Amino acid sequence: MRYLLTIIIFLNAIASFAQDGPEVNSEPVFEDLNGDGKSERIEINILDDNGDYSSFILKIGKAMVNGKHSYNVTGFGIVDIDKNDSQKEVAVYTPNANGPDEYMIYKFDGNAIMLLGRTGSTTSFNGDGTVDVETYMAFYEKKDRYFYDKAKDELVWEERKEYDIEVESKVLEDLAISGGTLKADQMIKITKAVIKDNCEKTGAYSWELCDEFYITSDSGVEGWLTLEDMIGKIDLPLRP
Repeated sequence: MRYLLTIIIFLNAIASFAQDGPEVNSEPVFEDLNGDGKSERIEINILDDNGDYSSFILKIGKAMVNGKHSYNVTGFGIVDIDKNDSQKEVAVYTPNANGPDEYMIYKFDGNAIMLLGRTGSTTSFNGDGTVDVETYMAFYEKKDRYFYDKAKDELVWEERKEYDIEVESKVLEDLAISGGTLKADQMIKITKAVIKDNCEKTGAYSWELCDEFYITSDSGVEGWLTLEDMIGKIDLPLRP
């Protein structure tokens, strides 16, 4: 019974890992990537540059490509961006000890290896031609979506002006906003975020202080505040 429990725990751990992302390989694997019925040998050579392991050579069949990540590379995984076609992709993976993981996603057409795109955060390959990316911001998760543009052979970001978020917090001191005044100790909800480009004001951990957030409250007072307005006056669940 004890051994059975151990096996069950082990299998659950594998299932949980599989849901988080593709299986990461550091040794060569064989997979039919371009749907021609023939499996290609896929391998990665991680380069050592005085202890920096962020550069690599990806080899698929006789083709190869050089790449460089932001952090040390662990290996690669086989992903399927769109299960409705015969193509599968290779995602070169790097874990980031101080933040989200990263992927560089490649396509092989039988002759050459092409970079489709790269994601800089927690990535989900949905299998319907879209890729979801969650980025850890100052106190919330920003959710973006990319779609595979087959005509361009690249992952294209679906541009968004606002992000829906849901964060509850407490007001630390009276704070005027566009719709009135928030009172100390009252609870509020932060429901929208607008990322401001070219922000010249940054705080700790490179937080973008110009970003704007929509606030609602039970008292009916609502309106927009910047991150700079909120820090120290609203009990935000800030994280590095």
